[in-house]
Amino acid sequence: MARLTGIILENFKAFKHRQVIPVRPLTLIFGPNSAGKSSIIHALALLRHAFKNKGHAEADRVDLESSEVRLGGWQNLIHGHDGNSTFKIGLKVETSAAWDTSARDQWEVVWEFGRKTEDSEATVTMISALRNDQPEFDGSWDIANLQWHLARFPESLHSERYSPKQ
Repeated sequence: MARLTGIILENFKAFKHRQVIPVRPLTLIFGPNSAGKSSIIHALALLRHAFKNKGHAEADRVDLESSEVRLGGWQNLIHGHDGNSTFKIGLKVETSAAWDTSARDQWEVVWEFGRKTEDSEATVTMISALRNDQPEFDGSWDIANLQWHLARFPESLHSERYSPKQ
């Protein structure tokens, strides 16, 4: 079982510095104009669109099946409108096994979005994951070869259980 516990935004629209927005079973989003309410919804819409499109999302609009959300282009996604910069969107998730709900893991997965010069698409360029505050993996996207390169594995993946037979 998995439960969303937070949304992470950095350099995305109204959020310059890394912000973790806590998510509870009932979460209300309210505040003054230009405080970032829509930025939270836009981040989730963009992340969903990128998942459905193999890491790519139009920076101008995202399709939500029954409607579309206008994002205003790449420079409007970046805090401070620096078209050469990147932004990050992440999720904090608590997981537990169906057979043992007392054993919980806290995951944090963050996707960094960038773009090619003058390209209208936002592309996932880096991904990192922490489990219980420990690095699980980091990866970068090799745009030339269209593949991921994992930069770090946890010790648990090098245990006897995961090693190939000698």
